[in-house]
Amino acid sequence: MKALKLTALLLATVALSSCAPKDKEKPLSATVVFLLGKAEIDRGSAGSPVAMKTGDVIAVTDTIRGLTAATAIDLQIGDTSRLKVKGESELKMEKLSSVNGKDQATMQMALGKALVKPKKLQDGESFVISTPTAVAGVRGTSFVIETNADKKTVVTVTEGKVLMKKNLPAIEAASEENRNLSAILDQALEEAESGEVIEANQSAAVTEEEVQETTKVIEEMAQIVEEVKAEQIQTGGETTSKELAAATQRKVDEKIVEKMELPPEILTAATLSPEQKAETAPVSVFKPIEVKQAEPAAISEEDRKELEELKPLKMTEATPVTTPEEVAAPVEETKLVSEPVEIEVEKATKAGVQNRVAFTGNSPAVSGNTILLASPRALFAFHTESMKQKWSYSVPEGILSSPAIHDGLAYILSRNGVMHSIDIANGTAKWTASAETTAFDAKPVFLSGKMLLGFASGNVIAFDVKSGKQLWKKNLESAVYGSLSSSGTSIFLTTMNNTVWALDSSSGTVQWKYTPENRMPGGKILYSNDKVVLSSFNNSVFALKTKSGKIAWEKKLSGTPVSHPVSANGNAIVATTDGSIYKLNADNGAIQWQKNIGTAIRIAPEVTQDSVYAAAENTIFRLSLSSGDLVSQKELKSKITSGLAIDSASQVYSVTGKGNLQRTGF
Repeated sequence: MKALKLTALLLATVALSSCAPKDKEKPLSATVVFLLGKAEIDRGSAGSPVAMKTGDVIAVTDTIRGLTAATAIDLQIGDTSRLKVKGESELKMEKLSSVNGKDQATMQMALGKALVKPKKLQDGESFVISTPTAVAGVRGTSFVIETNADKKTVVTVTEGKVLMKKNLPAIEAASEENRNLSAILDQALEEAESGEVIEANQSAAVTEEEVQETTKVIEEMAQIVEEVKAEQIQTGGETTSKELAAATQRKVDEKIVEKMELPPEILTAATLSPEQKAETAPVSVFKPIEVKQAEPAAISEEDRKELEELKPLKMTEATPVTTPEEVAAPVEETKLVSEPVEIEVEKATKAGVQNRVAFTGNSPAVSGNTILLASPRALFAFHTESMKQKWSYSVPEGILSSPAIHDGLAYILSRNGVMHSIDIANGTAKWTASAETTAFDAKPVFLSGKMLLGFASGNVIAFDVKSGKQLWKKNLESAVYGSLSSSGTSIFLTTMNNTVWALDSSSGTVQWKYTPENRMPGGKILYSNDKVVLSSFNNSVFALKTKSGKIAWEKKLSGTPVSHPVSANGNAIVATTDGSIYKLNADNGAIQWQKNIGTAIRIAPEVTQDSVYAAAENTIFRLSLSSGDLVSQKELKSKITSGLAIDSASQVYSVTGKGNLQRTGF
């Protein structure tokens, strides 16, 4: 039965070493599409862990950690697989690749809980999660996997099937020669490798003690094989492995049964053919994984509901939003001073949900003397000098994006896929229009009376900026990865499948597309003259020609870029995780200057007419745009968790980890 079970359910993972020369491996995307609470990403050699935010790309060898019991990290792997990591969990990405379109994902969960809903896998694809004691491999299913501090792993399946095995490094250590020398050892290893199938509404657990017992059995058998081999060689002289196997196999198995006090029928069972084993009751040498009917409380109602709601990012049907109303009490006026100022955006909606900005990861935006900030369910406007609240605009369905500003209007997208156009002067709605939901904190681009935005469904949609009426729509088959850029006649963007696109801005017709070898960050790419400039996680910046999509130049950097470059009058400003900031000529990639601020940078820099602003932890650095010299730096009271916004008086606004708005002057 084990053999049949193994044949039916073992994952068909394509080994890269066996790929033909024409086979092509590409990185498989793993992206944070939603974040609740605090979490961090440990990129290993890239420095100390960084605060996680929505839109972050998780790369191979990266470790993600939830920092509170309430944390929820929602990941999309590839185009359709979903994974929600909950609480104080720790998960490392071991393998993320696609070979000839066949996805392979392997993760290692050291601690915590994950709700898992991978896509339905095809031949040659795999999706595997390992813990210190177990390995779970799936084929298009829904399940919960949890491992605690005692290393006990529990898997509960709600739909489909999961193949669960004990995590046994001893299997890898067993040589092929020793397996050939002992039918009993080979049977034990085969049994351990085959695991047990868990079906819908079933659960199974593996403890550290069970893994240790199994490991001890395998290692003891292997030791006996080595002892017999040594005796054979000593008495018979040099011999080949083939001769040794023929002379010693029966002797080895008899000695294993004798020394380990195993039942005699083990000898007979080990020598049966696969067909005979299938018709015979199995004889195990160690305790198998026990599969049980899942108890009703095995999965909480909350987890069950969240698991059901885990679906690939796609278009969401929108519903109109009623007239907005003010829902927050005024924030006390704060006088303008030279020291950093922090105010709390704290009052609740009528539903009693607290408006913590950090919940959404949104960044502030400046329009004249108004600073705009989106909380989970309201858009707030504050006066830049007094920091007094001017108005608030309620969005009960929840806000998905940071505010975008154009011609005195603010634009935000709600979580139910409705675009809101709001008058910045008084906080009233100009129009609302049904749209879709975005995968990330994306802002629209405005040109020739149109507003264009990319969505999680892979659609790029053009709206009439005055009415919100849809003008055209183009589907790119993969979620749009941030804000769009434009040359006027063309728009440029990236999608989650690591592809750069150029579309005709008047119709959405694809002009060209380009897929680089290495993974790119999300966000807005830089357009400059006849080129688009992008970053890559292989520590480089590169440019594509806007007419053809061909490579124009590439420049290696000292560290990993934190974002795509930012525009600076024909130049490109880019920051890296090792604390370096570069100014490059966007036309040819020549480095104009490089400055290292001595601490890791995790947020994209902002550029004004004469300065570059960069944030690290709770400090903002101001550099000269022309020379790269450090002009000044300001230490704030709280850690910075958002992008920066800068007003005409060189006051810098950001959001703290507690969801507060903070400002400092330069």
